[in-house]
Amino acid sequence: MSGGEKELGGLVDCEVQCTKVCEKVKDFEGYNSCMNDCIRECAEALEKPMKR
Repeated sequence: MSGGEKELGGLVDCEVQCTKVCEKVKDFEGYNSCMNDCIRECAEALEKPMKR
């Protein structure tokens, strides 16, 4: 398995998590911006090694 596949898997995890977080938002605009922000933050967190 190449490194690229692993990164993509991480983004899919982000989408799954973000969908769960954002499904509470009832209006479509709010849902979209929730997903965008959530996925952006999640992707940035993936790029940086986890800080403890």
